[in-house]
Amino acid sequence: ILGQRVKVDPEVTSYPGQSVNLRCSFSDPTGVQLSMVTWIYESKDGERKNIAVLHPSFDPNYPDSPVKGRVSFLAKEMTRPSIQITDLRMSDEGKYICEYATYPSGNEQGTTQLVML
Repeated sequence: ILGQRVKVDPEVTSYPGQSVNLRCSFSDPTGVQLSMVTWIYESKDGERKNIAVLHPSFDPNYPDSPVKGRVSFLAKEMTRPSIQITDLRMSDEGKYICEYATYPSGNEQGTTQLVML
C-alpha cells in the first residue's frame, strides 16, 4: 500500500479578516504524472465547490465560489500548490481538500480543516 503522498496540515485556525495559507505538496512524484490540482471547499452541510485549479500548461483558474477574488496560489508549482485565502469570514470554516489528478495512480488528496475562532 502506498503511503499518503499528498501532504497537508490537518487543521488550521484563523480569525475573521485575517489571511491564511493552506499548504499542500506532493511528496514523491517519481514516475507519476501530475496532471492537475484542484482545491475543493466542503461546507459543514457537505456541499462541495471547486475553488482553485492548477494545471501545468495553463494559467491558474479560480471558479465561482464563496472565496473567489480572495483565493490565490502562492506558487504555480504542481508539487507545491499551496493557496492563500484573504479577508477570512466565519462562513469560510470547513474542509479544504487538495486533490491531485495523477497518472497512472488516479486521484490522491489531502484534507485541511479550517477552524474560525
